[in-house]
Amino acid sequence: MAEVLILLCDESLAPVVGSDAIHRASRRLLVADDQVLVSGTLSGVGDAAFIVNRGDTITTEFDQMLTAEERLFAQSWLLRRSHQEKDRPADGVDWDAGGREVPDATSIGDACD
Repeated sequence: MAEVLILLCDESLAPVVGSDAIHRASRRLLVADDQVLVSGTLSGVGDAAFIVNRGDTITTEFDQMLTAEERLFAQSWLLRRSHQEKDRPADGVDWDAGGREVPDATSIGDACD
């Protein structure tokens, strides 16, 4: 699921988009599934909303419209979205899977001392 960050310039539009919100920083700043872009939820909103996609940067105009709390939320969302997935090839694989060794229980015990 891809997400978009939406800043509503007019708070009266909050009920229009609110049902599609995944996370909400304020009444006018929210994260929604990118399907809102194709579902028609935002049709008619036009310039009354700024939309930021993954990989985008926050424009100066967008930034100036944010409160300090909203700015922190937006920056955190963008930072979280910019990180790549962790490379964990053994994640979820049984310990005795081919090419893997079971950790030595004594070394685990030593680490806890």
